[in-house]
Amino acid sequence: MKKINFLFLTLLVILISCQKKLNKISVSSWNPSVAIPIGEASFAISDLLVNIDSGIIVNDLGEMSVSFEENLDTIFARDFIVLDDYTEVYDITPSGLNATPSFPIGQSLSSSSNDVTSYAAPSGVVINTLNIESGILELNVSSTFQHDATLTVSVTDLTKNNSSVVEVINLVYTGTLPLIGSRQVDLTDAIADFTGGGNYTNTLRISIDATITGTGNPIIGNETVSFSFGLKDLEYKNITGYFGQESLTSATDSLLIKLFQNTESLGDLSFSNPSLKFKIENSFGIPLNLKFGNLKSIDSTSGLETNLIMSNPSIDIAYPVSFGQTSSSEIVINKDNTTNMNTLINVKPRYLVYDIDATTNPLGNVGPLNFIESTSKLIVKAELDLPFEGKAFGLELKDTMDYSFDGEVDQIESVMLRFAIDNGFPIGLTAQLTFVDENFNTVFDLFDSPEAIIQGAPVNTTTGKVINSISDVVDITISNDKISLLKNVRHIIIRGVVGTTDYETTNVKFYDSYKIGLKLGIQVKIKQ
Repeated sequence: MKKINFLFLTLLVILISCQKKLNKISVSSWNPSVAIPIGEASFAISDLLVNIDSGIIVNDLGEMSVSFEENLDTIFARDFIVLDDYTEVYDITPSGLNATPSFPIGQSLSSSSNDVTSYAAPSGVVINTLNIESGILELNVSSTFQHDATLTVSVTDLTKNNSSVVEVINLVYTGTLPLIGSRQVDLTDAIADFTGGGNYTNTLRISIDATITGTGNPIIGNETVSFSFGLKDLEYKNITGYFGQESLTSATDSLLIKLFQNTESLGDLSFSNPSLKFKIENSFGIPLNLKFGNLKSIDSTSGLETNLIMSNPSIDIAYPVSFGQTSSSEIVINKDNTTNMNTLINVKPRYLVYDIDATTNPLGNVGPLNFIESTSKLIVKAELDLPFEGKAFGLELKDTMDYSFDGEVDQIESVMLRFAIDNGFPIGLTAQLTFVDENFNTVFDLFDSPEAIIQGAPVNTTTGKVINSISDVVDITISNDKISLLKNVRHIIIRGVVGTTDYETTNVKFYDSYKIGLKLGIQVKIKQ
């Protein structure tokens, strides 16, 4: 509908522009009997819609609609699952220690242990495999033995360059306790298997071999060796596992319907098949369900709210089944799956309000393994499509232009404007021009009452398409009493109603092939 607004507003702007040319013509050069051509133009609908900031859609048949789109939400992988730092501490003191006044130099005491580290994944998340983009494995050892120690740490389920991570930490006693040793391992491109060989969840298996080598000092019997295993600053390339039932996004927003923004008031307006689309691009390898909690429109004039009644407010979203893929879903809400979609739109809403909630794994831990890549994201867009088709189109338009007349009005006997119009649009125009002073007080109206400038072109009652254009010539004479008032005019207020009043029982459509041609001339008669 905004294209209708712009079309006839453009026509009227041309009219007023021609009025403004009047004050640039010298009185002495006027020919009292010759009509001066002001200009001519031919407009395709694409020319007239160039300044509309909403999307104009043309289908393969040339049928047109206006589209309002807004990005509702974008969720990135690292907004959904963040891998926190994790540390676990183990007591690896050799068992069976006996106090002795001297532990001979070179004599050794060894112990081995196989442990598991239970990674504290985010709530509800079960990690199977983790392909690490970057991060640090931090190993720390502390010993209170007055002897040297060597620890060999093997992380069975953490591989880099196709081999398990193995680190050796040597502690040398120099007379100070405790003995401290550490290692930091760069985990870039490492792979972690958190199933513990298929027997665990969120678990890495580690083995620790500790050897105490005598220095000749005593063993007191209460010495300890502690070991800590930490994962820090983890960033992932991808993760597989099960990511629970979580709200991936929950948002409330509104779509500003710009079609109704620049009208002082609205006449009859209806759309035969409006639709609200939610477009979703999903590269999360997770089953998702989208639920609509509240959909309503807010009337642009009264502020009244109209709730949308949906037959099914819960919809499953397509998701990829392998890495590197993106699945697209389009959820269309229209008269086929609601009971009052037309009512929702035809109240001339300024805003369309909605809230949505996207939940992962709606059926629980069933189905294929979940996966996420670091580049995964969920994009939700809302789009309102209003096809230019219906039984009633009517808009009351208003615009104001600056204007002044510099000629000697007492030399003018009459002024006539001539419009030659070839209209290929299925809409007519009824207009009024009000000439006002600098304080916007009315000086005079061009017409005693709004007049029809031209009727709409005839349409096929079955298809709603224009059969052929319609041509007309319209002469408008400004009366003498109004001519004398031109000197007081500083602005012109344009009011018009465009409407399909000729087709109250017939749907009309708009096509990109529609055109309108206009020729405008002015004839001024000078007093003799």
